[in-house]
Amino acid sequence: MNGQPLPQDPRYYITQNEPLPYSTLIISPVSRKDNGNFTCTVPNKLNNETSNAVTLSLASSLSAPVLILNPDHDHLVSGSNVTLHCNAGNQHIETYIFYRDGKNICSQPHVTCRDSYLYFQPITESDSGSYTCAIQNPVSISTSNTLQVTISAPGSGTELNSNTLEWVWEGESVSLYCSTQVVDVTILWKVDGNLLPPSDRYDIFNNEAKTNSTLTISPIFINDTGSYTCEVTNTMVKEISNAVNLNVAKPPDSLSIDCTAKAYIGGILLTCSWTGGQPAADIKLSFNGTINKGQNMVNRSINLDNDVQQAEFICHGNQLGKISKCNITLERPLSKSHDNNAVTSVTEGENIKLTVSLTSQNPLFPEYNWFHLSPDTVNITSDGKYTVESSSSQSTLIISNVTGNESGNYECKVRNTIGSTSFKFNLEVKSKGSGGLSGGAIAGIVIGVLAGVALIGVGVFFLVKKLK
Repeated sequence: MNGQPLPQDPRYYITQNEPLPYSTLIISPVSRKDNGNFTCTVPNKLNNETSNAVTLSLASSLSAPVLILNPDHDHLVSGSNVTLHCNAGNQHIETYIFYRDGKNICSQPHVTCRDSYLYFQPITESDSGSYTCAIQNPVSISTSNTLQVTISAPGSGTELNSNTLEWVWEGESVSLYCSTQVVDVTILWKVDGNLLPPSDRYDIFNNEAKTNSTLTISPIFINDTGSYTCEVTNTMVKEISNAVNLNVAKPPDSLSIDCTAKAYIGGILLTCSWTGGQPAADIKLSFNGTINKGQNMVNRSINLDNDVQQAEFICHGNQLGKISKCNITLERPLSKSHDNNAVTSVTEGENIKLTVSLTSQNPLFPEYNWFHLSPDTVNITSDGKYTVESSSSQSTLIISNVTGNESGNYECKVRNTIGSTSFKFNLEVKSKGSGGLSGGAIAGIVIGVLAGVALIGVGVFFLVKKLK
């Protein structure tokens, strides 16, 4: 069975007939697990001969399916889309056939038969009739119930209009206007073929002549999306208007599109996200000369082994004409304020901070490494003497109680997925004694004092001479 020796099973009974060389396999009772290809092999002294394969395929008898009309209207109008469903449950079906008045209908040009569904796109008055469906497998065929379908021409005297086009934003107000040439009628409002449910948000106004009706929905919500009709009836006439589809739009969860870049080993994951809207926002991700498109969210993985021509990636979102953009520049760590040639002076015993401030908040979180380059290169980590404080935008090396040993050159090497940058510092440590006046300054002060005394003496001399 299926190329394998027949399994041991009490349901399998084999007979051998002699002198004629043939054998019989009897399976009783048979079940679906017996489905497969059966062969028999006859050995002799020279070789083995294997027969052709016989395929055993088992199927169950079918129970009658149920034919369902959708929409389940008691009054179908020509020009609308209608679906018939041949519901056979979980039975194993190989073929579905749809009939109108006993004839296969699937060959009609405006009809599509797909598995258990029959689609009219659209249905016409000539499609009125008695419908059934049949299901079939290799051992059984079964026919459904009969549906009597009547198609009417659309009422020429009843018309439905709206004060909105295509999409309306959630929270706004919408009015539908039903007008008819039929007099003395009752006007009913329907959505998706069902009577409009009661709601404080629905306001219906009928004129005195009962020739028109206005339905106002305020505020409108997402669940108000649907196909609206008005139905006018009296003792002689029943008409259904054309359908007006209300499509309720909802903005995305966030006011603007979101750009993110996350690093992983060997690459970066770029994401443009603007989710939660109805209809879904159209998203474009532009990077390195290529545009990726989608709805709600677009991802793109960048392999850093490839040449990156464009440092900036751009997200563009569009929902019903509402535009949102964002961008991120992918670059190695940079700082506009840092001067590698600057000298920082500090007196022994003080605390000093050496800080690297990056240009902007970089989505690729940097890694900071501090080094003392004099006399030998030493990697600095936080301990009692040194403290390193880092964030996504800056890193600070704090040296406590500075001594002359801490003077010299320092380096902060900042690395992210794109590349690295080195920032240099020159620290000059002065002894406490060098905090007074220099020799030149003292000499200048002495000369100034002597000059002042001389001027005073000259002034006194002339004053005394004048008094005499």
